[in-house]
Amino acid sequence: MKAGADELYCAVPALPAYGSAELLPDKDLKPAIKTAHALGVKISLAVNSMFIPCARAGARRLLDRLAALDQAGLDAFIVSSPALFALLKERGGLKARLHLSSIQPCFNSETVKLFLGYGVTRVIFPNQLSGAEAAPAIKLCRKAGAETEIFDYRFFGCTYVNGRCKLHRPNFHTFVKVKEGAALCRSGSGAWRGLGLKSFDADPARTGELREVSGRVAARLGCGGPLRIADSGAFFDYFSAGTDFLKYGTRSDPSEAKARRVAAMRSMIAAAGEVSAKFPHKKARAAFVEKMNRWDPHGF
Repeated sequence: MKAGADELYCAVPALPAYGSAELLPDKDLKPAIKTAHALGVKISLAVNSMFIPCARAGARRLLDRLAALDQAGLDAFIVSSPALFALLKERGGLKARLHLSSIQPCFNSETVKLFLGYGVTRVIFPNQLSGAEAAPAIKLCRKAGAETEIFDYRFFGCTYVNGRCKLHRPNFHTFVKVKEGAALCRSGSGAWRGLGLKSFDADPARTGELREVSGRVAARLGCGGPLRIADSGAFFDYFSAGTDFLKYGTRSDPSEAKARRVAAMRSMIAAAGEVSAKFPHKKARAAFVEKMNRWDPHGF
């Protein structure tokens, strides 16, 4: 909170969330809600698995659990499954807001309209969408009274379509030398380095090409480094389009790193506001990019 966070979010083992890193123990969730509110901040719960693996009776139990958390004062549920959205709409009566997870990627205004119909009050955009592409959807959300949000993808994110990617976990690929549990597709993880490719029944005269092929595979899996769209210009475009929230999303990071990076993100938002107030848009964008290029990357 001291670093400048306005909201918190978490996930728990007993509810269907996307990813298993740094889950909050179930027994700690209600105390966490009280603590967050005592600090003057909101707290959201990720229930954003793409699949809800239960029959109708199990779905009723899930809805009962969410209703109990709603009564406990939870501020929002982060959801991705259209099935869960439909069940929540059918049940009704929740005070908590509904946020559309980036796991269910929203690439255009028609998708926004679909999920607004389910009662979504905030759309979290995927990393593949540029600020300019998202601008019509942001405008639509603002007109409908819904909020918008992006992740800071310098620190977090699948380099492909997150909710559909099959390179997250080793059970989806056969590279045995990758660190156990590492996601080949995770930006900044470096898991795709040193894949150790070997030729199989190849022409001995062409074995010298293996290093080049290995390099191409590594670049393809890791997109050659940080996401192309996750740069300061892309952030400024989202900022200018009126995006409401910037999220830091690497739950597995140590608290010290989270605090440092949240503070850096706060400074970045302030810098975008300063140049926007001082210059016309085009000049403000250039000034912001120049300012960000001078920042020490190790500070993040």
